[in-house]
Amino acid sequence: ITSLDITTGTFGRALYFAAEAAKQALKDANIEKLDDDDGIILATTTGQIDCWDTGLIEFLSDSITSTEFASVFQAQSLGQRLDDLQGHRHHKGPSTLVASACGAATQAIALGAMWIRQGRVKRCLVGGSEALCGLTVEGLPGWDGGRGQTIQYIDWQHPERNEFTVIN
Repeated sequence: ITSLDITTGTFGRALYFAAEAAKQALKDANIEKLDDDDGIILATTTGQIDCWDTGLIEFLSDSITSTEFASVFQAQSLGQRLDDLQGHRHHKGPSTLVASACGAATQAIALGAMWIRQGRVKRCLVGGSEALCGLTVEGLPGWDGGRGQTIQYIDWQHPERNEFTVIN
């Protein structure tokens, strides 16, 4: 990674941290470039949440429209950070994302070891990064950490209340 400008595009702190950690790990291992038979495994549960958390809160409080939120949220799947990291490393080899609360990093290390033992990759860059922000620390306004509340994603009794935004 020669440089990563997180002030443009959809890059956030999370991608910056992952990119810098990858750069340092490769430097420490005396690896200049990943080959096509090398792998990348990224562990995360927050993805690029630091790029869209404020937009979500604004959307839920009706401060912005679903169209405005869609423009903030697009390309922010958990896997987007892996795709961006691969692009910056010019890597075309095997890669995957491990997303699980608390155990993602350990699972990613185990998966990397399995890939090497199975001969799927020669070497494997394994790392994780998380982005803490207001939403991940405090939750949604009025949510109170979910205590005493039932979260219902789909209103089966009143389907007309369901609003979904599809982002392609």
